[in-house]
Amino acid sequence: MKLFFKIHKILIRRRNWVAIVVATIFLAGCGGRNPAPRAEKVVRIGTQEFRVEIADDSRSRATGFQNRAKPADNFGILFEFEEEKPRNFWMKNVDFPLDAIFISAEGRVVDILKMVPCEVDPCQIFSSKLPAKFVVELASGIFLGERGDFVEFLERRQRFDAKN
Repeated sequence: MKLFFKIHKILIRRRNWVAIVVATIFLAGCGGRNPAPRAEKVVRIGTQEFRVEIADDSRSRATGFQNRAKPADNFGILFEFEEEKPRNFWMKNVDFPLDAIFISAEGRVVDILKMVPCEVDPCQIFSSKLPAKFVVELASGIFLGERGDFVEFLERRQRFDAKN
C-alpha cells in the first residue's frame, strides 16, 4: 500500500511538472504574438485630427494595416522615415481601400493617393510624386484635406494593446 501512495505521489508531481512545462511553453509562445507597446500621436492635418499608431521601424512599416479590420474613422498609421525621399506602398493583405497622405520634412502635404486592395500578384505599387519623410494611412474617404495643408504632431503616448 505504501508503494501505491509513493507511486501516486510521483505521478501527481509528474503531472504537475508536465502541466507547468506545457503552461510555460504556451505562455512563452503567446508572448511572441503580443506586440510590444506602440507609441501613438495625434496628428492634425489641416483642420482634421487623427489618432495614429507610429510605424517607425522596418517591421511595423512593412506590415502597416495588413491582416487588420478596417480602422475607426479617426484612426490611422503614421509611417516615420529617417530621410525624405519618394515613397512606395502596396496593399497586400489589406481588405479595404486606404488614402495615403505623403508629408514633407517641413510638415506639408505633398501628395495624396487613393490606394485599393491588392487583388492579383504582383500587387500594384503606389508611389508618391514628391519626396516624403512621413506618410499617414487612413481609411479611404476620411481625409478631406489637400496638397499644401500644414501638418502638426500634437502628442505622443504609449499604447499597450493591439486593437484600435
